[in-house]
Amino acid sequence: MARDYYTEASGIARSLEKHGLITEAQALIDAIDAGSTATEILMALRWHLQRIDESNPAMGLETRCRIRDLRAAIGGALNG
Repeated sequence: MARDYYTEASGIARSLEKHGLITEAQALIDAIDAGSTATEILMALRWHLQRIDESNPAMGLETRCRIRDLRAAIGGALNG
């Protein structure tokens, strides 16, 4: 079964919102909504996920793991 990057990113956005990281969550949603092509959307998601992870905001370990997993998967798909 193919991985649904958009649904995973939306789920991460909901988790970020629960942790009060509204701006970070909105960046992921905007990347999905504003992209014209799948490649553009995935590149934007990867960039935002990396930025969120590296900025070390206060979030749960599960959310951080989900961010890293999705970022790696998107990287593999783009480099694939």
